[in-house]
Amino acid sequence: EVKIPANCKGWVAGNRGSELRRMEQVSGTYMFMALDERGDERLLIFGVNKGTRSGQGGRLHAERLVKDLIEEKLLKAAAD
Repeated sequence: EVKIPANCKGWVAGNRGSELRRMEQVSGTYMFMALDERGDERLLIFGVNKGTRSGQGGRLHAERLVKDLIEEKLLKAAAD
């Protein structure tokens, strides 16, 4: 599970979910946005392979890809 800042949701999802689908393909996972018990949106990452933080494939790889996209968006916003 990854918390996505409100100003990054569209960036992480991409046009019609294209970024999520790309990250799923690269990491071998399935991801979707869902509401938690407080009504806050979060990204859920599912997959058989846990993976590693530095390796390719698996849930931890998908989490790293998502966090990299968030960082990219936040840096871009700070530069503007």
